[in-house]
Amino acid sequence: MKIRKLAVALLLAVAAAGCDNPFDNDQFQREELARARALWAREGGPSYTFTVELQCYCAAGTSLAPVLVTVKNGQPVSRIYEKANAADPSVAASAEVFGPYDTVDELFEVIEDAIDRDANVLQVGYDDAKGFPEIINVAVKGGASNDQRIVFISDFALTPAS
Repeated sequence: MKIRKLAVALLLAVAAAGCDNPFDNDQFQREELARARALWAREGGPSYTFTVELQCYCAAGTSLAPVLVTVKNGQPVSRIYEKANAADPSVAASAEVFGPYDTVDELFEVIEDAIDRDANVLQVGYDDAKGFPEIINVAVKGGASNDQRIVFISDFALTPAS
């Protein structure tokens, strides 16, 4: 009886080796990314605003307060802290810190890079209507133990191109 169970288990393992792995996270992430990019191509636009919030240990001495990003014709034109002080209501956020997250295409690139690098952690949530990423949680392999980044996108709005 034990030998038969072992033989069946071995046959199932051999048969499964020839099939696609249903738990292949990289393949799943690539398919989701392709689906989201296609939806963005149909439903998105070249000009928009959104708020980006970054949680990480990546910006010592730099504020990680939420930043309002304005994109016109596919190019970021401003990154302003949402809660700037009354004396200066338009404090620009660091391009070095927030630059990789200031267009939808760049957000897609962050995700693709994480897949290509076989990230230890990659969790992405996409907007159902437009396809842009709403949350990205990533920690790359070989990175420092505090190299995890979480990116939140909110208050997204398409704007007329000018």
